[in-house]
Amino acid sequence: MINLQSQVFKVAMLSQEEIYGNWLSDTLKQTSDMIQDRQIYLKSYPQCFSGGDLVQWLTGREEHDSDVNVCVLCQRLLDAGAICSLNDERLFKPNDNLYRFAADHHKHSKKPPPDRSSFRKLSTLAEHEEVLELFLLGRWLKTGNLSQMTVAVVLSSSEIFLVQESLLWPLPRYAKLPPVDTILPQFTVLQQRKINEVHYLMLDCDQPQHVTIAFFAEDLADADVRTWLLIFETESNAKQLTKAIKVCWEAEFGIEFEIKKK
Repeated sequence: MINLQSQVFKVAMLSQEEIYGNWLSDTLKQTSDMIQDRQIYLKSYPQCFSGGDLVQWLTGREEHDSDVNVCVLCQRLLDAGAICSLNDERLFKPNDNLYRFAADHHKHSKKPPPDRSSFRKLSTLAEHEEVLELFLLGRWLKTGNLSQMTVAVVLSSSEIFLVQESLLWPLPRYAKLPPVDTILPQFTVLQQRKINEVHYLMLDCDQPQHVTIAFFAEDLADADVRTWLLIFETESNAKQLTKAIKVCWEAEFGIEFEIKKK
């Protein structure tokens, strides 16, 4: 089971603001001493920064032209949970108020991390901490116009996903980052179905790299939703996927699942 792939995939489903916040945190830690342990009276606050310092640093970069725009951006980061107020304030203030980036805050705070709506597309993986069973690269043949799209096929014990990866990743750490509104997530979920909705699997004897997955979807008119036509680089990858689905399906229903051939 792929623990590392599971963590990578879940991190990749962050919102634009969370992606920007992670990039900003990495950049500040590498290029400045803004993020540091601080002490106010007798209380210590590890790995934090002030709102005023953040606004000053961002305003000095060419992509931000005013303090007002920077404050609007920081408020969006706060609303999205990319940065956290140590005073639990909902309004970002460009003064001595202290903040942490989300990863640091969850490490040092006793409070549980906030629920991220961006994970809801992956309900099984996010809510139940399921580990990925399989992560394969292939091509999705769309039946409508016969176009092919490069996708990742992601399988957990109860769900299967078709995922498209952005070629802009990894994001540059030191180069100018695009505006936050233009940042795309590393992975976008194109299709998501449950293993118990699989009707049949079919292997093509003449083209052994091809796999057809059909689902019970009488209420869905789109043929690309009812049936996935997948093409892999090797026959081994095709058999690996069908075997993994068969194991998960049989574990749920307790009966044998037959793989069709044509």
